[in-house]
Amino acid sequence: MSDSKQPILVFGATGQQGGSVAGALLKAGWPVRALVRDPSSPKSVALRDAGVELVQGTFADAAAIRRDEERSRSFQRTDEFAWG
Repeated sequence: MSDSKQPILVFGATGQQGGSVAGALLKAGWPVRALVRDPSSPKSVALRDAGVELVQGTFADAAAIRRDEERSRSFQRTDEFAWG
């Protein structure tokens, strides 16, 4: 992993899709940052132990999300929205 690489911010990293994305990025040598609600949850701890930087927050905290997006190379959202 190169120190010059900015982390990629992954939303939903404690879930199946986001966890797969985070794992693939780590395997490819990218630093990963993940937005998590509870950094002490078993899934969050597993991410941290795998080398993921955890950022505590929720989708409701738009300012924190923007700040973390600005500190990241790119971001990956794995959620779905239904428009009705």
